[in-house]
Amino acid sequence: MQTIYYVQAFRAGRPAQLLLRGREGEACWAAAQMAGRYEGVLAWRQEQDYEAGYYGEPEVIVRTGRVPEMPAES
Repeated sequence: MQTIYYVQAFRAGRPAQLLLRGREGEACWAAAQMAGRYEGVLAWRQEQDYEAGYYGEPEVIVRTGRVPEMPAES
């Protein structure tokens, strides 16, 4: 199992750029850099085990500007 860090930028409420990072500090730094160029930035972490097909609940670590809400699990 590993933790993946995602950084998603948004323009006009639509995804504009997605980055994957290996550490939380790198994700936070990338989010801060992108915040000046995009309307919104969302960074989150997620536990994953590809071989077992396990994907944990995403946990938001940075939210800046205008970003859509993450969908709730049904």
